Amino acid sequence: MLCEKCNENEATIHIVKMTPEGKEQLNLCPVCAKKYQNSLGGQDSFPMNNSELIKQILNNPAKFGLVSPDNSSGNRACPRCGTTLKQIQQHGFAGCDYCYEFFGGAFRKIIQGVQKNEAHRGKIPREKKAEIERKQEISRLRSRIEELVKEENYEEAAQVRDRIKHLEKVENDK
Repeated sequence: MLCEKCNENEATIHIVKMTPEGKEQLNLCPVCAKKYQNSLGGQDSFPMNNSELIKQILNNPAKFGLVSPDNSSGNRACPRCGTTLKQIQQHGFAGCDYCYEFFGGAFRKIIQGVQKNEAHRGKIPREKKAEIERKQEISRLRSRIEELVKEENYEEAAQVRDRIKHLEKVENDK
């Protein structure tokens, strides 16, 4: 895809702007992207790291086309580390892994507004795809066995166990 400004170089930078009319996407080469960035006032227009981006989104969600997170959670503190949403807004960092669960509602609104999914799916290298999918299936089946045992459905649990053994055998044979 060619740069939308110069129509000469490959567009490697894709900028999505939220406007009152909806999303606008610019596909730019690095040279034109730098010019565009400078026209907006320099480096502050594009956060340089994730913590800066999180801080900017939490402090001004409307700028990103988002609804402001529930302000009542701003005074609540994470029971594990004591970090408040206000502190996360100021610093751009969660205090611990439990903060994501504790402040989940506010984080979820922001994440859904910024990206399509709440969970990062990432790309799987072709040579590792089958192995990773097999491990995920084994993990899912182990959880299923626990559910079946709680339900006292031992016959189906045995079938699931056999499926796990088969998948593990395939994994070990490689």
